[in-house]
This record gives sequence, C-alpha cells and structure tokens, in this order.
Amino acid sequence: MLNCPLAYVVPALYLIPLAFILVLALFVIRALRWTRAERILFVPIVVMFLLCIVITMIAGYVRNRQLWAELMARQSASTLVFRGNAHKVTVSDPDEIAAFFRLLKEARRVSAHHSYPVNKIELTVGKDGYRYSIGPDSDRADEFWIDDLSCGDSYGGRTIAQVQSYGLAEYLRKLKVLKPRPKR
Repeated sequence: MLNCPLAYVVPALYLIPLAFILVLALFVIRALRWTRAERILFVPIVVMFLLCIVITMIAGYVRNRQLWAELMARQSASTLVFRGNAHKVTVSDPDEIAAFFRLLKEARRVSAHHSYPVNKIELTVGKDGYRYSIGPDSDRADEFWIDDLSCGDSYGGRTIAQVQSYGLAEYLRKLKVLKPRPKR
C-alpha cells in the first residue's frame, strides 16, 4: 500500500487547473457576446470535456495503485531474476526476496518531475515471469522508476511508481546490477 499521505491528495490537485480552464471558458463566452442559446450549448460541452479529463486522470491513478498492489502481492514468489549492468542475478533465498519487497514497501514515494530512468534493471518475479523494470533516476540519487513491463507501451512499460530509497540502491549495488553513479 502507498505510504505517502500526499498520494491521496494528488488526484484532487488535478482539479485546480481544470477549474481554471472552466473559469477561463466562461470568461471567453462572455467576451464573445454569444447568444443565450449558444452559451447554453457551449457550457455542457466544456463541462463534459473536463469531466472526461478528470475521469481519465482518476482511472490512471487507480490503475497505477492496482499495479503497485499486484507487485506487492508477489512477495511470496520463489525467485527474483535481476538483469542489468551486464549481470544476471537470480535470488531464490526467501529472506533476500522478503528484504527486497520490504525495501520497496518502505521506500518513500516521490512525485513526478522532469527526469527519466536510466540504465534500467529488468526484474522477473516468480516462475510465471511477471516482468518489471527498475530504472535509476537521471537526476536524483537513490531514486527509482518502477515500470510494469506486462502492460507496457513502445517506451518500455507503464510507470507505476517513483520511489526514493537508499536501501534499495544498496541492495541493487550488492547484487552488482546497478551501475555506479557517474561522478559529476
């Protein structure tokens, strides 16, 4: 489950720019001096458009939460296979698997920002082969993008979370699948 209290507020924050657009649309209507019939027709169209945007955002948010919950539900997997940094590491020790999922669960959720994942590590969970990628952030140390590759697109998966965890970084370095950060 999400451990960030702001995670519940984020969908509501989308409403602020949408309300601004609605108010702007109302000012445009007044400025154009449309007839009453034209205004009556225009307002429901704008409201329906904004409603579609809100529903799409909420659906995406809910889907990401479901995908995160599905990842966390795979804690009982018998193996984890990490591929990255020219290494393939299979973890089959139940304590090590539990430690990995504990690090994910305890990781601090961070909001989206203008960066991108680099040097992605592919993670295959269990014998069923559920695939994820863990990509270190291009700007921020010890921050990772977690993508679900099973519902991916042409860009390599659907990002389901961005987390910051020093422990997760150390875990991946210990497995030698995380490239050391370049010195700046």
